[in-house]
Amino acid sequence: MRAASLLKSMGDEKDRNGLLFVLLVYAASRLFCLGAGALFASVAPVARFQRTTADVPFGAMNLWSHWDGEHYVALAAGGYLQPPYNVSPAFFPLYPLLMRSFAELFGGPLSLPALSVWGVLLSLLALPFAFYFLYKIAQSGWGERTARTAVLSLALFPTSFFFNAVYTESLFLALSAGSIWALRVRRDLLLACALAAFATATRNVGIFLLVPLAYEWLRGEAGREYGWGKGVACLALAPSGLLAYAAYLWSRSGDLFLFYSAQGYWSRRPTGPSTFLTAVFTEAYESLEGLFRPQPLAESALEDLMGRLNGTTDAYNLLFLLFAAALLACGAALTTPARRGAAQSAGPVLISQAGSTRAVAFEASTRVPEPFAPTSPVSFGADARTRVMLFAMNLHLAPGEDASAVTADAEDASRRTHALAVEHVAPCRDRNG
Repeated sequence: MRAASLLKSMGDEKDRNGLLFVLLVYAASRLFCLGAGALFASVAPVARFQRTTADVPFGAMNLWSHWDGEHYVALAAGGYLQPPYNVSPAFFPLYPLLMRSFAELFGGPLSLPALSVWGVLLSLLALPFAFYFLYKIAQSGWGERTARTAVLSLALFPTSFFFNAVYTESLFLALSAGSIWALRVRRDLLLACALAAFATATRNVGIFLLVPLAYEWLRGEAGREYGWGKGVACLALAPSGLLAYAAYLWSRSGDLFLFYSAQGYWSRRPTGPSTFLTAVFTEAYESLEGLFRPQPLAESALEDLMGRLNGTTDAYNLLFLLFAAALLACGAALTTPARRGAAQSAGPVLISQAGSTRAVAFEASTRVPEPFAPTSPVSFGADARTRVMLFAMNLHLAPGEDASAVTADAEDASRRTHALAVEHVAPCRDRNG
């Protein structure tokens, strides 16, 4: 079998296995969270706060639509600052807009209980895309094992039950991971910026996707075919979701940044780094003290315990923040370029440039790196066409085979594939593999 055909078959099998792995992890983790959630909801008493919300009597709405979920459900039902719910503009529009669109598309009622179910279904629909994009990003950069570990870690993280809820976590992760996938794996700057635009219409932090988008474009890893003008236009598309929402708020209220100032209702305000760090640890300590403070009389010991644990959320937040930071630090240490080669598969692999997935390539006669002209100043063969030299690992010829046993394909900026003639294959001196 020719090397190119072997590589293609190996790649197709890897893609199928990767997709199957992602779907199995998705199904198993979501069934566990849904089952555990239903079990605990049937055992745990209804909190005092829950008796004052839209879910009265308890169970009228989906059990995954509480807290911020109730705001998104009410927003899908009636829009911003409309009675009786008066939903705050701090909640971004794309998620509730999709909830209402699905409900109307399938002819369902637009009641709060019905919309709360559509919110859960939307979150569950977006999540496998998020897992798959994460898998492909990790696989392209660090190999199969790292990709599987990343998906498992995300799916089984202690707070991953939020991916089931009527929250924006699943949708935002799918859009933001999809943007990075389009950028790093597909090298499609326009698609990456379009997905980033939807991400900024989902959460305001989507604006930070501009950083990797601009970085990869400036490095020439994506969007090289567009040039400066079209490249800048693509990048300008990325924050358009946020800008469109800000323009809508300005037309309704005269406040371009109402989505930001409205968060003051929850005592959120801009602070400096030192104030932020001090407040985080102070609030975490005070929430732990609340475990031992006198509490209003509860109907049962279990309700009293649940109420006290609910008051320690600031401590939980700090704990999970530190845990996530530790995971990121471990990940950074374990995925350095020195370890990257060990994560690759045993099949033929092109050697790439440092910090990039772009292959190392030289003009064969002059040893000059890219970009290459169609013709070479030095005639290297029967004609003056440019010959390109590439370097690969794990490529071994069987006894009696020569360059004719190897085939190579190249993909241009328009994603068209071109067959390349392989004229010479030889091991590098003083190098193994």
